[in-house]
Amino acid sequence: MNKTFLQSIHEEDIPSRGFLPYPDPLLHLPPGCEAWEALGAELPKLVLGDHLRPTVDAMPPFPLATLQTVADDWRAASLLA
Repeated sequence: MNKTFLQSIHEEDIPSRGFLPYPDPLLHLPPGCEAWEALGAELPKLVLGDHLRPTVDAMPPFPLATLQTVADDWRAASLLA
């Protein structure tokens, strides 16, 4: 990077992370959501094998009470999207 580029970033008030969120998004939901995390990890395989619907139907209810922070909410939304 050249000085002109760095100066322009500073002048536009762009933080050092650019447009990435701070802090980093969560990689896992809180304890109690392991079954849903596992579902998220297997999602592509379940969709391709046409097994998603029966798998989701057999899941326990999503434990909403475990979501305590906005970061938890964002992780849950990205997992369930």
